[in-house]
Amino acid sequence: MFSRWAVLVAVCVAMLPGCSKPGDPDDIVGSWVIDAKSIDNAAYNAARKAANRSQREMTAADIDPMVRDLAAKLRAAPTIYTFASDGTFQAGNGDDTLTVTGTWTYAGSVLTIETDASDKPLRFQFEPGSLVNIKSDASLRTITLVRKP
Repeated sequence: MFSRWAVLVAVCVAMLPGCSKPGDPDDIVGSWVIDAKSIDNAAYNAARKAANRSQREMTAADIDPMVRDLAAKLRAAPTIYTFASDGTFQAGNGDDTLTVTGTWTYAGSVLTIETDASDKPLRFQFEPGSLVNIKSDASLRTITLVRKP
């Protein structure tokens, strides 16, 4: 469950580069990964969301080890976010148990993702060369996705 949220949060961190004109859905199609500079933020967001869902109050001492562990896992097995031309979305690291699926739409410069793992849509702002998550909670950190090398 914690790993599934890690994938979802990583997804929230996406930002896509423009290949043609901004606002063109073709700019989104393809595979993306969390920018190396955003991995710690993605791990923090996943841990914070898990803590918020927990039945007990969690302190930084509880969350910090989760963040370190998850960040190490994200570095070892990067999550790949794939946006298909038919409007479907998938994120995972190759382990079928950690796959998140859903649909995506793109209007103007905002990518919206609806997944099977969240009741709220995820939104990302298009910037040249990346997608940056539009945070739904001020306590979360910014995550950036870049095209998979």
